[in-house]
Amino acid sequence: MKRFCLLDADYIIENNKAVIRLFGVDEKGKSILVTDDSFKPYLYVLPKNKKIITKLKFNKMVVGIENVKRKIGAENKELLKVFVDLPQNVPKVRDSIKHSVEECYEYTINFYKRYLIDKNFNPLDWLEVEGESCTKDKFNEMIKAKTIKKSNQNKNPKLKILAFDIEVVDSKIIMISIACENQSKVITYKKSSIKNCETVKDEKELLLRFEEIINKIDPDIILTYNGDQFDFEILRERIVEHKIDMKIGRDNSSMRFARRAKISSARLFGRIHIDLYNFVNNILSQQLQSEVFSLNEVSKELIGEGKEELSLEEIIDSWNRNVDKLAMYCENDSRLTLKLGKKLLPEIFELSKISGQLPFDCSRLTYGLLVEWFLIKKAYEKNYVCPNQPHWDEIEKRRMVKPYKGGYVKEPVVGLHNNIAVFDFRSLYPSIIVTFNISPETINQRGYKVPGLKYSFSKKEGFVPSVVKELIEKRMQIKEKMKNGKNIEQLDEEQKAIKIIANATYGMFAYPGARWYCYECAESAAAFGRYYIKKMIKEAEKFGFEVLYSDTDSLFVKTKEDIEKKANDFLRQINKKLPGIMELELQGIYSTGLFVPQKIGSYTAKKRYALLGKEGIVIRGLEAVRSDWCNLAKNLQHKILELVLKRKEKEAVKLVKETIEKIKKRKINLEDITIRTQLGKELEEYKATAPHIEIAKKLKKEGHEVRSGMVISFIITKGSGSISQRAKPIDEVTINDYDIDYYINNQIIAVALRVLSVFGYSEKDFSDNLKRFVK
Repeated sequence: MKRFCLLDADYIIENNKAVIRLFGVDEKGKSILVTDDSFKPYLYVLPKNKKIITKLKFNKMVVGIENVKRKIGAENKELLKVFVDLPQNVPKVRDSIKHSVEECYEYTINFYKRYLIDKNFNPLDWLEVEGESCTKDKFNEMIKAKTIKKSNQNKNPKLKILAFDIEVVDSKIIMISIACENQSKVITYKKSSIKNCETVKDEKELLLRFEEIINKIDPDIILTYNGDQFDFEILRERIVEHKIDMKIGRDNSSMRFARRAKISSARLFGRIHIDLYNFVNNILSQQLQSEVFSLNEVSKELIGEGKEELSLEEIIDSWNRNVDKLAMYCENDSRLTLKLGKKLLPEIFELSKISGQLPFDCSRLTYGLLVEWFLIKKAYEKNYVCPNQPHWDEIEKRRMVKPYKGGYVKEPVVGLHNNIAVFDFRSLYPSIIVTFNISPETINQRGYKVPGLKYSFSKKEGFVPSVVKELIEKRMQIKEKMKNGKNIEQLDEEQKAIKIIANATYGMFAYPGARWYCYECAESAAAFGRYYIKKMIKEAEKFGFEVLYSDTDSLFVKTKEDIEKKANDFLRQINKKLPGIMELELQGIYSTGLFVPQKIGSYTAKKRYALLGKEGIVIRGLEAVRSDWCNLAKNLQHKILELVLKRKEKEAVKLVKETIEKIKKRKINLEDITIRTQLGKELEEYKATAPHIEIAKKLKKEGHEVRSGMVISFIITKGSGSISQRAKPIDEVTINDYDIDYYINNQIIAVALRVLSVFGYSEKDFSDNLKRFVK
């Protein structure tokens, strides 16, 4: 018997038979490949009559039929479980009988995912296999399974992790850096004096050396940042150009691209490629302060370590004049990607375990797809048949439906306030779904009436509420365990992953492409949410609080009394009145809070406040982390917020005026006024113009490679034309070229007034005595 931790899976066709391949590592961290050819693909058929059985028996692709009982919605049904010879023939069998049956189900589920669901094998599970050893390829061990089952073992596997980064000039790869545990290396074809830099003959030799290093280090996980759309995409183009068959998969295969959500993703069998950018963009983006998801900004926020930013123009200049600088930059990108990966991998793994999706898939899926696969897995466990994916015309029809009313927002009481308590509902929408049994099959049955709408929901537990309830209960159990002080980090990652899946359930109801789409369910959950947050506002006011602000699931109040005692008294009283599993929690106590209007000028933010508590400052919707702010503006606004929360607004005003004077006298660093913006999509997809778009177009016209994910750096210069037309790369700008008027009015005063306008300040307070500078 051999025990191994499951990391990845796929299937191949061998001797006209589907073979599942499971990749993992054993207890010593050695790579292992297990194959299983015992599992048959299948679909479910809801027959009109028994004649269909005869028709199926004469179909050469059908290898077996079973009678089964499963639930479709709220009803128990008798179905046929039709086994097919090969996975690719499942949809063909469905097409051959679709007009002769009531419906076919689950014919689009990928074969290896079907295997994992039916076997109840989750990623990172430890499995026990018995069988015969066979050819190894690049694996330490390979076993053809006779039996395979779950193990009781529960520990973290020993994994070899590698990160890499490439630098490109004029469509050619000029440099590759690699970082793994305790070592890093740069490969290039220009001489460099930095340590760990290896010089090769040319680009072709660089690519071959990269292949050699990957196979020698033999990593289980390869990390990139935007690797799907940049690093691996460029690698693919260059190995085709040089006619190289780069075999870096553990089965001696070349890399291949698989479609995941909206992107093509680079896949290497036997090694998991995790593109951290995709995970940040799809899952973490809503939790981050920054609107910019570059490696620098994300790393600064999540691990407290940033990097030097080099624009394409600066990379080209360094390649021509300062290879050492570029080599250090490239090496640091790999090191930082490795550090960020070690921070994010535990969260990716926990999401994989809960959703049942392999880390390769999980790190690329959106909220909606993660929760859908979780529900598919739970449907099998609870003996339900999954609804089919909607066809294109049905999706378009759903998109045409008028949007329903969302969460309730009470406008903030603008100004600076003391003695603040912040309450929020614990998992508002998941708890509403469970409490009022909101599910597609329970709607419009006698039971829970939806406030303000004509819908009602049965009190007989539905499928979606049952699985969401399990998630909430499991999360509460984990939080109790965390109080013991053991395994805090791992337990915290687990509860965060559960929260992500539970919260995404509500959004799935309204997603037009979802299997469990139900407009009425989404509309009803929102209606219950509005009803109860409004009720909390009234209850808080009755209790003697002044309500400062409320948004969807949160409530901000203040009082002149002992805020902590009064807040806890209110909490005890209100939770006795709330139905089901709904519960209000005390999120925090703050000495001071600043609330500003949701809209200032042309900029609107849903949440706009800053709070000062014992653990520091909490900022939402105010902090200058947008892609169109320079560092000077970002840093200034943070200092303004710190001063204002300490009731030193006059010092904040003085600081703004001093900064304006420095700009007027050109006593600043060009780096501080450089604006860095990432291309979020391919250049051809942009319809409107912007400064970074104009720079990118210019670079492309000059023959340089311009791709999605690239950071464009620029400074707005004086002169005629629009702001976009006056954007110049930093290497073309001197201290006398920047537009003083733009940086004072569009950057410094703009960010300052997002805070100081609350205290009655306006542009006149900073610009009355400023003359307009010649552009």
